[in-house]
Amino acid sequence: MNIDKIVQGNIEIRFRKIRLKVKNLIYKLLILSLCFGCLDAKRVVFDVSSPSGLIVNAAIAALTKITFPVVTPSPSLPLPTLNYSSNSYSFIRYDTISITPTTTGTITSCTIIPTIPAGLSINNTTCAISGSPTGTQSSISYMVNATNASGSTSVSLSIAITTAIIYGGKGTGGVIISSDGGNSYLTYTTANGLGSNSVNWIYVSGSNVYVATAGGVSISTNGGTSYTNYTTANGLGNNNVTGVFASVSNVYAATDGGLSISTNGGTSYTNYTTANGLGSNLTYSVYASGSNVYVVTAVGVSISNNGGTSYSSYTTANGLGNNTVLGIYAVGSTVYVGTASGVSISTNGGTSYTNYTSGLASSYIAGIYVIGSNVYVATLSGVGISADGGQTYTTYNTANSGLLSNMVYYVYVIGNNVYAANGGGISVSINKGLNYTTNFNAAGAVLGVMAQ
Repeated sequence: MNIDKIVQGNIEIRFRKIRLKVKNLIYKLLILSLCFGCLDAKRVVFDVSSPSGLIVNAAIAALTKITFPVVTPSPSLPLPTLNYSSNSYSFIRYDTISITPTTTGTITSCTIIPTIPAGLSINNTTCAISGSPTGTQSSISYMVNATNASGSTSVSLSIAITTAIIYGGKGTGGVIISSDGGNSYLTYTTANGLGSNSVNWIYVSGSNVYVATAGGVSISTNGGTSYTNYTTANGLGNNNVTGVFASVSNVYAATDGGLSISTNGGTSYTNYTTANGLGSNLTYSVYASGSNVYVVTAVGVSISNNGGTSYSSYTTANGLGNNTVLGIYAVGSTVYVGTASGVSISTNGGTSYTNYTSGLASSYIAGIYVIGSNVYVATLSGVGISADGGQTYTTYNTANSGLLSNMVYYVYVIGNNVYAANGGGISVSINKGLNYTTNFNAAGAVLGVMAQ
């Protein structure tokens, strides 16, 4: 008897039985899969991430001659990260808001809890907050959640919405300040430290209020309730100050005797005149950006590129509509000048100009303000608004917008809020100047206005 053949035969018999059992098991699995709606045997694919799945797929392939696709598990997405520039925000009602956080990773959903203030929205994939808030609220905490398939990341923010404080300079009645959107004002005069009740201009930065008066520059560091006055004794070129601008500790005062500049918050001044290149010692308005100083004079525009120590002057010979200039504004290399004959715009830093009047009811421009491509001009016949960078205008006046007076001296803008200082007082619009729904009759002209 051949023992080896017997053993070999038994092994083959056992192997055939095992193979038959495996084959029957596979057929049962196939039938079970068909019963659950898998009508195509080629769709029977087991998870290859497990050893058993690999074995079963290989066995099925061997018995049925079906080729199975290779299925690999999807890699996990990293959790998104989210970072806003601040964790606390204070917005002005009706201002235009746009806050975009820095993010990493894929974001499939952004949510905020509790509900975001009315007028604002959050982008579903960038978590950017934008819009124009229509209500007011004290500071409220919110949780922003950025989510993807791997989970979510949360960031806490606080949002407050306030009504803008409005500051006006009355031609003969001091400074008026409103904290209720322009419905009512408190008045501050020489009794509060102003150099004169004849106010030509006003500029505000934080709690500092700078007032150009007929008796010097009056400065408040407490929001405008009390003032310290500075005169020729402190270096001003003349006590009749027609314009004022401030940037950090630099204060620029346009006077009847030149442009006076302070580098210590307004307590002492150095005066600059025609000897330094000014077109005239009669200066009416001033604007500064970095080392560039723009001065409106009785004979055109004078511009300094070295902080105000020396100037080059530009007139009608350089394209200005008129040498009588009252308002000026600059954004980068673009300079906007309000003249007695239209809006003159330079795109090369103020060396040459093109003059525009299309759509203006009056070409006499008393003041100018710019946000993006929107240019707002104060004219003797209402407010002119341009949406194309200042080339064409639509005029809004007492007849079509509710302005208190067509004699407009200055316009200031915060988002959708437009504040017009005019011959009757201050008019406030909350829809970009299309309609003025709040009018304060100041019983006289208001020559300057700002809000914050």
